[in-house]
Amino acid sequence: LRETIKTALLALQYGGAVRALMLQLNISRREAQRILHAYWDAFPELKKGRELYLQYARRMGYAENPLGLIRGYKPFSVKSYGIKDAALSFMNFPIQSAGAVVLMQVLADLPAWTNPLLSMHDAILLEVPQDGVRDAAQAVEKVMSAVMAQTFPRLRCRSEKTAAFRYHKKSPSSLHAFCQRLG
Repeated sequence: LRETIKTALLALQYGGAVRALMLQLNISRREAQRILHAYWDAFPELKKGRELYLQYARRMGYAENPLGLIRGYKPFSVKSYGIKDAALSFMNFPIQSAGAVVLMQVLADLPAWTNPLLSMHDAILLEVPQDGVRDAAQAVEKVMSAVMAQTFPRLRCRSEKTAAFRYHKKSPSSLHAFCQRLG
């Protein structure tokens, strides 16, 4: 149930609709419509804000995120992208672009002894010396909290850290060695 709710909330928050729910949850059109209506009934102000945002983008010719980043708004055809309107592609712009700005700042502010390997949505995979895993986790949590407080001072954000040793003794000690093994 938790995964279903999480999938539905993320799909709807990022501009998905009935078709997205059907595909991601493997449910009927009727069930997807029921979930969509329940979502908007539960969050009428979010629906209103979304509609106002799209009206603004259409009128101004661009979309804008909370940090001032701008993306040009240009309607395109259904055949080109398989979606109903350019509007749907703009629903996730404020969230995705603000998240990208935060992530770039976090990566720039990490201690030099950490080696970022991968970032994905709200997670960062780092390569660090084996005896520095806990220090790295604390450093990431501190940097993330500072960047969020600076970027969104009115929000009460929390960060979580999970430190784990993912490599066993026979694993390569660096990304470079790992890539060499693949090549």
